[in-house]
Amino acid sequence: MNLRYIIDANVLMSILISGKSQYLNLLSLFNFYLPEFAFTEVNLYKEVILQKTKLDENQFKQFSFTIFSVYFN
Repeated sequence: MNLRYIIDANVLMSILISGKSQYLNLLSLFNFYLPEFAFTEVNLYKEVILQKTKLDENQFKQFSFTIFSVYFN
């Protein structure tokens, strides 16, 4: 059975703030979907997310790219 899950924008932002690579494994194991506005929300709150994350800006960009690439592959 192929289960599908919807991730709320707040959950996505928590994943981005944490910067934990374990989420990458989890995201690649299941089919996750995001509402379209989630990308807008992340962009809107990018500065807040950057202030709260333990990653520097380059690490954050790479982690975000990796997370979003899971959705588009």
